[in-house]
Amino acid sequence: MRIVAHLLSIVLIIPQALIFASVTLLQHVTATRTLQGILMTTLDTLNVLFGWGGLAMIAILGLIIGSGFSDKWRVVAASCVLGVDIYTAAYLLLWMKVSTIGDGIFFSAPGALAATLCIWVIRRDMLDRRLTPAILGRDP
Repeated sequence: MRIVAHLLSIVLIIPQALIFASVTLLQHVTATRTLQGILMTTLDTLNVLFGWGGLAMIAILGLIIGSGFSDKWRVVAASCVLGVDIYTAAYLLLWMKVSTIGDGIFFSAPGALAATLCIWVIRRDMLDRRLTPAILGRDP
């Protein structure tokens, strides 16, 4: 069940992370304010994304997903997903300058559900680590 919760939290955070990445790249590309600068920055960004940067992102995502299958590393993987979720949600809500609570809740509902699942996974794994030695009669 915890593996499914971890994978579901990753799936729920994908739209928020993609919007965050597109907003960040758009701000980075348009910062030069000239057509030549925009084209050169766009080409440089695409070179990074489809070069070593893209391979590094795929490797990191694979490690986070794969770590969710291990009892030993699931807490670390859920913590990474929770950290990304909190950072992207805060950045996007500050960038959008949300005027009403309803807009913020509607936008961040999948991210909030992902954060809740991550906290549940972390809590359950930490409780199992503390209780298992006590049940078996060993000192922690």
